Amino acid sequence: MTIFRRLRGLLSRGEPERARPVKVVTDSTADLPPEVVQELDITVVPLQVIFGQESFRDGIDLTSDEFFRRLAQSNSATKSAQAASRSSSHSKR
Repeated sequence: MTIFRRLRGLLSRGEPERARPVKVVTDSTADLPPEVVQELDITVVPLQVIFGQESFRDGIDLTSDEFFRRLAQSNSATKSAQAASRSSSHSKR
């Protein structure tokens, strides 16, 4: 049984939210397909990606293509950080 099939069984979209037994929250590095995120009502919290002095939210301010372009051109180590506390607290609602 795939993880998506199991999640579909737990997260029926036809039920009221409070009747669902679980809520899935993940960070953007899971790279879940958008149709799965929408179908299963998964909350995706963007990871912070840091290039030098610039900080981006993965998938919001920075696309995958832009990430790899910057990575190839970067002379310094790329860093990441957990999502900002505001994004994390918002996901708990």
